[in-house]
Amino acid sequence: MKKIFRILMFLAVIAISVAGIAWKLADNKKQIEADASAAQVRNTKVLVTTTMPQERQLSNDFTMTGTLRAFRETPIIAETSGRLVQLLVDNGTNVQQGKLIAVLDNELIQNQIDIAKINLEKGERDVSRLSNLAKEGGVSQQQLDDARNGVDNLKSQIKNLQKQLSMTYVKAPFSGVITNKMVEVGSFISPQSKIADLVQTSKLYLQSYVTEEQVIQIRKGQNAKVVLDVMPNKTLTGRVTFIDVKADLSQRFLVELEITNPGELRGGMNGSVTFTGEAPTRALTIPRECIVGSLRDAQVYVVENGKAVLRPVVTGQVDDDIVAIVQGLQAGDQVVKTGQINLTNGAEIIIQ
Repeated sequence: MKKIFRILMFLAVIAISVAGIAWKLADNKKQIEADASAAQVRNTKVLVTTTMPQERQLSNDFTMTGTLRAFRETPIIAETSGRLVQLLVDNGTNVQQGKLIAVLDNELIQNQIDIAKINLEKGERDVSRLSNLAKEGGVSQQQLDDARNGVDNLKSQIKNLQKQLSMTYVKAPFSGVITNKMVEVGSFISPQSKIADLVQTSKLYLQSYVTEEQVIQIRKGQNAKVVLDVMPNKTLTGRVTFIDVKADLSQRFLVELEITNPGELRGGMNGSVTFTGEAPTRALTIPRECIVGSLRDAQVYVVENGKAVLRPVVTGQVDDDIVAIVQGLQAGDQVVKTGQINLTNGAEIIIQ
């Protein structure tokens, strides 16, 4: 009997323990679910940082990068075909405008000119003789006219041959430096064959691409400061000679500035140009990172009653990482600076 009683007591203890454990597990589950629910409520609010628009004095000067190109550059191409018998330049040769660069074989043309001149002299003597005979009725007027026409034809022939002869002499169209020589003496040259390139670098152009906001501040003839990467401690003066009237695919406008070469500049060098704008202006500004989207269609999140409200703004001048706001914000507005990636219009926020 005692043995049965002990067994029953043991089973009762086990039952009570199991019930206690079950109750504890159930209580823990309720607590976990409550915590999860509270966390879910908290997570509906987005953590952000904010800033307020600041009034600043902005400089209207702006700096853009650019690349030098030669003032003038052209391929040297012969106007006629023939074998190259003289080449009077090499890569790096400085030439003046009109200097002889190359000569093509012109012996045949020269012989034709000599023969035509001999025939011309004979024709002119015949015309003189026939003119005297015509006065006496010894020859007809038709014979005299034919002789004169023959003389005129020979003169035209000589003129054409002399033009062909001049085309065998290749001369520099402007002063510059020979580069990229393509032929040697003995080469056969055709009108499509390039002999070399002629580059003029006594002056150079700095080509820079500017935005639409910047291009309206630039004027033709305006001077600007130029600093090249290879000469960081030397400031050159560039004069605006060209402003493109049409933007490229990236909505940038080409601007060219003429620079006098002090001697060491080469086409292809990189540098920067600083344009001086109008007097500094005061404007309401925010950090660039506050802007949602592009500057063209700019928007910002503004804190209103604990929520982030998306508001369109009109941007103005950009100075490094600071953007001027022309319209859409006031000095006391609280603008979201970070955390926008998780925001939607009207989302509840927590300000860090």
